[in-house]
Amino acid sequence: MKSILALKENAKSLKELLGGLKSEKRVDSQNAGIEFAEKAKEYGMAIDDYLRFAVDLDADEEGKKYKAAGLDGYEAALAYLGLPVREDYSKKISLAATGETFQSYPGTRVLFPQVVDSVLRFSTNQDYLESVSALVGNSRTTTGTEMVSVVAHSDKDAEGTFFVAQGADIPLRMIKTSEQMVSMYKHGSGYEFTYEFERRAAIDILIPYVARINRQLGLSKVALATTILINGDGVHPAAPIVKQSDMYKKINGEAAQAPTNKIDYPSLLSWLVDRAGNGAHAPIDTIAGNYDMYLQWMLMFTPTLSGISQPEAMAKVGGPVVTANIPGMFSPIKFALSSTVPAGKLIGFTKAETLEELIEAGSQISESEKAIRNQKTTYVKSEVTGYRLVFGDTRSIYDTKQ
Repeated sequence: MKSILALKENAKSLKELLGGLKSEKRVDSQNAGIEFAEKAKEYGMAIDDYLRFAVDLDADEEGKKYKAAGLDGYEAALAYLGLPVREDYSKKISLAATGETFQSYPGTRVLFPQVVDSVLRFSTNQDYLESVSALVGNSRTTTGTEMVSVVAHSDKDAEGTFFVAQGADIPLRMIKTSEQMVSMYKHGSGYEFTYEFERRAAIDILIPYVARINRQLGLSKVALATTILINGDGVHPAAPIVKQSDMYKKINGEAAQAPTNKIDYPSLLSWLVDRAGNGAHAPIDTIAGNYDMYLQWMLMFTPTLSGISQPEAMAKVGGPVVTANIPGMFSPIKFALSSTVPAGKLIGFTKAETLEELIEAGSQISESEKAIRNQKTTYVKSEVTGYRLVFGDTRSIYDTKQ
């Protein structure tokens, strides 16, 4: 990959960088678009990020005009090509003109996915029920192959050190890379529009179709992240399973018969306490479960006919004050929906220390190239992601069936 610093140092004016896309000859516009996509690919960046570095707004008067309006390199490029920017997304005439731009200058289709995504974001602020952001503690872009890292306990009892005596060495733990690569997977789908649809439809008519693609892509990412949480990443092992019956017996005695297929509130609390202390010291701040378990979770905190729920009843007689978010175990606990969590199970983990998302830089550029070459307009939303565990001891699976 080429240096981003070098890209910034060699930034060009809008006309020099993008003028070829507006060529009256369709073939010349196509070739300019393909060449532009290839340059962005060399830096391993998405088209919008590439433009933020590659455009020098101080190079000419036109660029200075856009800079004075508060536009960055990407937004200035949209305006230069006659594509919608900011408030233009609300103007139907602007969106109609955008469709004509993509038809007249096929090279500009290199920006087609970004423009359509922006129209969707402006039109709806819908939050998807299943989102990978609820599962990952960190998400970053990577430009190449990455290995799963592990934490080696370099100093004796380093994990258990709470203070350092005067003059003593500070215990160190070594972070090293394993021989196991982070597995990367491509998620996505798309639509191809016929010529008849293309010439009659304004770009905003694509919104419901794009919304479904985005939701399906999100579900695919959630499914992969859930698999890593449960089974491990090839270096860190599968998450340990805690039986509800064991937690129940711990509270009520070995002879007690635990309820199954339904969350037992005292047993759940016992599991949370065990994770927060008792040697684990990995307090749970996020719980993932499927829709059936989410329903149980909500019903557990729903008032009964007597006006109060079981947790509230316990609190009235001196028990812990607990709500649906369960504040009190060092941090509020959030429930993350994942339809791929097995029935009857909950995955509890420390979000900031558990799962990291890696996104391959510029993975959608190849799809933009296809849109330029194809006589029919295509919209493809794809993303290459992988997930790795930061620590392997921050997860626990609570099984209500056992």
